[in-house]
Amino acid sequence: MRRISSISLAGFLVSLSFFLLSPLTTFASGSWITVGSMAGTRGNASATVLPNGKVLVAGGIHSDPDSRDLTLYSEVYDPSTQTWSQSGNLNVPRYFGENALVVLANGKALLPGGSDLNNNPYATTELYDPSTGTWSYTGSMNQSRRVNITVLLNDGRVLVAGGVGGEGTSEIYDPSTGTWSYSGNLNVARQEAQAVLLSNGKVLMTGGDGPDNTPTDSAEIYDPSTGTWSNAAPMPYKTSLAHSLTLLQNGKVLLAGGRNYDGFLATAAIYDPSTNTWTSTPQMLESRAYHTAALLSDGKVIVVGGNDGVSVLNTTELYDPVSNSWSMGSNLQQARQFHAMVELPDNTLLAIGGYQQSGNYSLASTELYTPNNIPTVGTITAPSSPVLVNTAITASASFNDLNTADTHTASWNWGDGTTPTTGSVTESNGSGTVGPDSHTYTTVGVYTITLTVTDNHGGAGTSTYQYVAVYDSNTSFAGGRSFDNPSSASPNTTGKVSFGISAKYNNSNVLTGNAKMDFKAANLDFASTSLSSLATSNGKAYLKGSGTLNGSSGYTFLETGIDGSVAGGSDLIRFQIKNSSGSVIYDSQPGAGDTDDPTTVDATGNIRVH
Repeated sequence: MRRISSISLAGFLVSLSFFLLSPLTTFASGSWITVGSMAGTRGNASATVLPNGKVLVAGGIHSDPDSRDLTLYSEVYDPSTQTWSQSGNLNVPRYFGENALVVLANGKALLPGGSDLNNNPYATTELYDPSTGTWSYTGSMNQSRRVNITVLLNDGRVLVAGGVGGEGTSEIYDPSTGTWSYSGNLNVARQEAQAVLLSNGKVLMTGGDGPDNTPTDSAEIYDPSTGTWSNAAPMPYKTSLAHSLTLLQNGKVLLAGGRNYDGFLATAAIYDPSTNTWTSTPQMLESRAYHTAALLSDGKVIVVGGNDGVSVLNTTELYDPVSNSWSMGSNLQQARQFHAMVELPDNTLLAIGGYQQSGNYSLASTELYTPNNIPTVGTITAPSSPVLVNTAITASASFNDLNTADTHTASWNWGDGTTPTTGSVTESNGSGTVGPDSHTYTTVGVYTITLTVTDNHGGAGTSTYQYVAVYDSNTSFAGGRSFDNPSSASPNTTGKVSFGISAKYNNSNVLTGNAKMDFKAANLDFASTSLSSLATSNGKAYLKGSGTLNGSSGYTFLETGIDGSVAGGSDLIRFQIKNSSGSVIYDSQPGAGDTDDPTTVDATGNIRVH
């Protein structure tokens, strides 16, 4: 699972007035729903997704009008029932300056450090065993730490660095021995920093409060292969741990928000590890700190809740790396800050606890975010052979939606000007089929079928089928002689193009005939070997088939014509040849759609369409 960037309390709670900003306009970007509440309230907790897909939350502060204390018991969330159940007690209750829980390769969860209510840091470390639901001590860190960074490395070891009590140091936990050992010293001693594991396996650590207890703009890189820290380029602005770091799909890192002595920040920037440079992005639409952030499956980043310096926020924002822009997302059901957030196996997000506006009391509520991934519609299955007019056809397609809880509707546009019809949907867990659904064409012609599948959040995916050829028993297409190769043709070699066409349906409704084209100036000699479809309407004809070019097989052709004696005007022709890869070898009308009217005059012959 991707690690969620979270920001927690740095040994204090910000004093806030009871005031909420009016919500900003939001866009269809997904939705938040309230799911089961925890047994008790907690802020500054740590959470992680266990190998079985359930969520473990541990530690944190319980605060209400009557009391403020640490939470001893842990809880487990079951996504299948959207409910919480109590699990084992910690050996020592503790709260955290960041999300400190990590899952080891053996499936157990490691929880290092933290502090008591008086902000005294711990060196002890505990392990949670999902098979028994119990906590046990493992090796203690060499230094007590709180508001430090905790990162699971690619080799299965765990890095902690900085923090109150261990500002300038880092340590490595080895699961095979259950012990901690010192690693390299930081270049800048810091607490309340943030960190993210980079695509190359190194760790980026940013900001925090430096040796003088003021926010810093310095950043560092940890190399697990050498156990050393090196300076990275400084950030564009100074910030304490209230900012977030999110690894993007392209390997770059998004820095968002935070706070310093200038206040709560809307600033954001991108770090590129390949060049060791920072580039400022447009500002967020709201200042925010003490929020969480996560990478969505579509490559965007969502930042969730937090505080703008006046109010606890129920708003979210989306950063799009492609357009380098921010937009408002769907609102939380509950404003929250200092909450935990994890990504579930189905790409949904779970926001857990935190603190509300009134009295900074902690929350028991949790919310589930479902990104609005639009459904993907597969290839439509429809008749590939010509269809006799007034004969019913059927069409069907499959679809898939990453949001497994979504429901869907479907609509068929048959391309003949009739009212779109509702598709019959069969689905389970976000995937399913539409149809087979039927339609009857009452007019001969060539038609495009479009299927639209829409989820319950308004996201829609489409698929098209080109083409259904509809004919009647009297259909025929004939003509020939030559035309001057247009200057816009491909290739545009000057010369005469000779052609001949004779195609019709016999009494058994079998398409018979042939088509030929000879363009001597370009050394192109085509002859059909089979005809696949013919449709005519109001003096216009559409013919497709396959054949040989200069004696070699593996080519397809399209020929369209207009009978001027029926449609009015000149007789017009178009000829197109493609190879087996679909590349155009010749086209007298390049760029035109298959069913567009031909524009080249048959200079020496005529076209007859019935």
